[in-house]
Amino acid sequence: MRRVLLWLAEDEAGLDWLLNWIAFKVQNPGSRPGTAVLLQGPPGTGKNVLYRILAHVLGPANCVQIGEADLAKPYNHHFATKLLVFANELLDNHKRGGALGDGLKATITDGEVFLESKGVGRTPAVNRVALIAATNRSKPIELEESDRRWTVFHNKTKPAEYQHPDLGMTHRDFLEALHSQGADDAFTPEFMRQVAAFAYEMGTYVVDMKRVRRPHTNASRDELQQLSEPVTEQFLRELSESADPDRQLYDWASYEPRGNAIWHSPPGARVGKTQAFVNDALFIAVVGFCKSIGQRHPPQKRTFLVALKSAGWVEQRDSKSRGWLPPWHATRSDAPATDDAKVVPFNPLRTPPAPCPVSAHPVTPHLSPPTENTP
Repeated sequence: MRRVLLWLAEDEAGLDWLLNWIAFKVQNPGSRPGTAVLLQGPPGTGKNVLYRILAHVLGPANCVQIGEADLAKPYNHHFATKLLVFANELLDNHKRGGALGDGLKATITDGEVFLESKGVGRTPAVNRVALIAATNRSKPIELEESDRRWTVFHNKTKPAEYQHPDLGMTHRDFLEALHSQGADDAFTPEFMRQVAAFAYEMGTYVVDMKRVRRPHTNASRDELQQLSEPVTEQFLRELSESADPDRQLYDWASYEPRGNAIWHSPPGARVGKTQAFVNDALFIAVVGFCKSIGQRHPPQKRTFLVALKSAGWVEQRDSKSRGWLPPWHATRSDAPATDDAKVVPFNPLRTPPAPCPVSAHPVTPHLSPPTENTP
């Protein structure tokens, strides 16, 4: 049992948090923990095994497994009243077309839930749900930096390749050995005795409520929060962390078929002879960046260019193009790289100069002496 849980929880600190979370639910079945668990990792890591263990502990009738199709529907009566909900095989958030995390916030934290059924009015009910979500995708939810709901466990080790030294078998073989032959969903009698002992242990476990109410902080959670950043912020952050940001821009642009043409054909990727990149070259780079991380929806060009200004890039132009000077090339606050390039920073129109002050002693205009023909 410990081996199954430790693999999912990544380390001892994660295991301690997970045991507190499970024990709270076992000892308070009618209460919600206020936090939820996201299990990420390749197939065969034991995510479904954990759910079946907890279903035996809490009672199969009190637990339900749902999928993307259930979350997409407005009707929730078949799972909203359960003690444990296992949302399995979640898709990447950008493929869903909506933010799953926002839709489940009420399920995780609200004391009351509204039951929705076809042809029946909304009915309020006490929220008792403890939620576990599982996926092998990289970004199934948007996780804000201020999030207080989700604990994320992501063991990236491939179970078919990791060999347990003390068992002489891979982790996948170990998990298969927990099941009766010919029955994928039935545990062996020996493992069922461990499940029963685990249920007793969780019923007597001393729960640390502070740990239960706050999500566990680890590298997996931090990584998902970074992936949840707006794509332009991700783009700029990775550029700032790159050892060769110019080369990084070119590599991202190469993901797009038009990238090579824009970066190598006249007038090229630069504004004149400066180190500023033209708008089209930068936008192709961010589109390529989106492809490299699996993001199908790049930012709008106008929004992206505004973000560059906010990040300290300096807008520049010449007679043929406009672009942006990145911070790592800005040797002066907003000056071009060379004086002979005749490229000027792109600034708002200046107000016309004020008229010169009128002299206090007016000057009498010089008049030519009159001539004979002068009337």
